[in-house]
Amino acid sequence: MKKVFIILILLSAAVLSAQSPAAEGTAPVTAQPQVTVQSPAAEASSEAVLPDKTPLPLSFFFTAGVNAMQNTAAKTVSAPSPILFSLGFGLQFPAGGWVSFEPRVSFFMQYYLWNSIVANGSALPAEIENRTAWVPSLLLDVPAVFSINVHRHTFFAGAGIAFLIRYGFLAGNVGSDEYGDSAFPNSTQLTAADAVKKINHWFWNDLRFLYPELLFGWNMLLPNGWKAGIEIRGYVPLGNLAAGTVAETGFFDTGIITCAARLTLP
Repeated sequence: MKKVFIILILLSAAVLSAQSPAAEGTAPVTAQPQVTVQSPAAEASSEAVLPDKTPLPLSFFFTAGVNAMQNTAAKTVSAPSPILFSLGFGLQFPAGGWVSFEPRVSFFMQYYLWNSIVANGSALPAEIENRTAWVPSLLLDVPAVFSINVHRHTFFAGAGIAFLIRYGFLAGNVGSDEYGDSAFPNSTQLTAADAVKKINHWFWNDLRFLYPELLFGWNMLLPNGWKAGIEIRGYVPLGNLAAGTVAETGFFDTGIITCAARLTLP
């Protein structure tokens, strides 16, 4: 029995001595700090919930169309009521609710002559053969606009004030010493250079630069976020009232009606 017990002890010692090198070669397991790797998509989603700088609530729009200007003196040698191509661009500032402010500037140009027959004279639209002044013009609109959205469609109407900024230059191939109103044989003859000065003075006298404005139109939302539509504007002249010439020229002389395509950026 003793021998058996001694043999068991020796076998146990042999087993322990065989396992001890492996145990000594094994490094103790140390708890490592947990590192979390966040994917770019997760980072983007976490950043999305953070407060962001809110962009200015405005959008740009462009217009292209025609301006029709009333000329009640069209039966003279002045031009018939001219129809002029116009380009414009503006900004849309939401003011809360369905109201926005939409300042816009449009550009067009035409020829003028000076009419010395009427009292104090007047500037009239001219055809190319009777031109004296070439007049580039800017029409600055400052309307308040009321809009209603119906699905992808927006209907809008507004009112405001507009400023017609005009300045004439001596037309091409017209000599400064030529007669500026030679189309009127019974009128006082002026040189073309003097006629241009009178035309520019007439533009800025008696509120001829000031026009109350009405507008309405429609936009449709496109798949790319842009809006396309059409607008119509009417400009009522104040110059005839201020100058006291309504009896001679009519109230709407030099009034303007515009029709234009409209494109609004997202």
